[in-house]
Amino acid sequence: MSKFHLRFRELRNSRKMSQQELADSLGISKSSVNMYERGEREPGLDTLEAIADYFNVDMDYLMGKTSELKAFETINGGKTKEPAEKSNISYVYPKNEVYSIPLFESVSAGFGAYADSEILGYIPIVLSNPHDLQDTIAIKVKGNSMYPLIIDGDCIIVRKQESVDSGTIGVVLLDGNEGLVKRIVYGDDWIELQSVNPEYAPKRFEGAEVQRLRVVGKVTKIDREL
Repeated sequence: MSKFHLRFRELRNSRKMSQQELADSLGISKSSVNMYERGEREPGLDTLEAIADYFNVDMDYLMGKTSELKAFETINGGKTKEPAEKSNISYVYPKNEVYSIPLFESVSAGFGAYADSEILGYIPIVLSNPHDLQDTIAIKVKGNSMYPLIIDGDCIIVRKQESVDSGTIGVVLLDGNEGLVKRIVYGDDWIELQSVNPEYAPKRFEGAEVQRLRVVGKVTKIDREL
C-alpha cells in the first residue's frame, strides 16, 4: 500500500501549515487535502508533481518508495541525481506569500466559456493578500495582437473583476465565448478594444453593441520564460 498519505501529512506538519493553507498554496480544495491525508484517494500525476515541487522533495520519497529525504532540482521535467543547492528564495519572498494558481490554455477556458475547460497545471505566484488567491488565474496567450508587450505563448496573470479603468490591459468575453486580451478604452457610449501591435486595428463597439462585451479580469503580470 502506498505511503503517500503518511508522507503528505508529515510534510504539511513539518511546515506547520493547516490543511486550508496547504490547499490554497497548491490550488486545490481543502477536502482534497483531507482525503489525501486519510488515504481515501491519491492525486493525479500533475498534482503529485506539484506537491513534490512545493515541498522540494523527490517523487520516490513522496510515494514512500524511499525513506531518504533529499531536495532535488528539476531539470527539463526530470530529477537530477544530485541534491540541489539549498534554495534561497525565502530570502526574496516569504514562504507564506507564495501560492499556486491554475493555468488555463486560453482566455475562454479560464473564464468558463467552455464547459469542458481543463486546467493545464499550476504555477507559483507571490500574493501579499491571500484573499486574492481565489480570484487569480494564469492564462496562456495565443496570437501577437499585443506584441511586443505580450507575445504568443506568454503566460499572463489575471485577477478576476467585472470592471477596469479606461486604458487598462484587461480581459473581455465577446458574445459570451470569445476571450480577448486588449487595452480597454471607454467613451460616452462606446467601448474600444485596442491592440498594442499596430498591424491590428482597434475594435469599437457603440450603443447596443456594448452589451456584447463583458469585462472579466485585469492583467496584473506577464510571466515569460527565459
